[in-house]
Amino acid sequence: MTRAYHIELTVLRDYGKQLILLGILVAALVSIGTRNLIIAPALMTCMFLVLAPMSTEAYDESNNWARLRLTMPLSRRDIVAARYLVIVTVGLIGMAVGLAVAAILSIVAMIVDLPGGLSAALTPDASMWIAAIPGIAVSLLLGTIIGSIITPVYFHFGQTKATQAMPAIIIFIVFVPAMLLGYSGLLDTGSAGMTMLTDFIAAITTPVGACCTLAVAVIVAAATMALSAAVSLRLYERREL
Repeated sequence: MTRAYHIELTVLRDYGKQLILLGILVAALVSIGTRNLIIAPALMTCMFLVLAPMSTEAYDESNNWARLRLTMPLSRRDIVAARYLVIVTVGLIGMAVGLAVAAILSIVAMIVDLPGGLSAALTPDASMWIAAIPGIAVSLLLGTIIGSIITPVYFHFGQTKATQAMPAIIIFIVFVPAMLLGYSGLLDTGSAGMTMLTDFIAAITTPVGACCTLAVAVIVAAATMALSAAVSLRLYERREL
């Protein structure tokens, strides 16, 4: 599995550099545009987790790499395990990029008097960094769920059909639940649901609550990835290339 993992990283080396540069740019623009430092780490974590399976599968389809790889001393189990390990690695890199950009911007804001009140907005305090932790946890779960659904589809159908299905997957995972929740009235001002949500947010933005939220997110994400990997392996073993 180690050999397969190193091969995957080598394949993604050039694209990975481009992705990191893109992540730095997006994180900086989002932080400055929203005047908020806690969004970038969460956004980068989710974005990198979603883009990782897309980029690896795109390379599989180019130059018959998927077929050529099977001629190497690698089992399909090794290939699947390495693919998920690469997805996790890319997701962690995304989180690091977001945190690094937020830290650099906060340092600049403390040293330089930025126009438009940006220095005051981007100057961090302890509560800001604590609030970033639950955001990262939610984005970790969201990115993991999307990646865990997309990857088995890739392994079974290939890039073309999986890419066609991806918008629908994202819509059903992200937008449909949000729309149903909005129309349900549970989050109307003064409702019991809004009160519970407010209390929940207050609880997870404490130091202990933030750490517990992240721990739970990591456990759920790991379990989701493991289940997805098992499904991917089963589908990939049946696929004829």
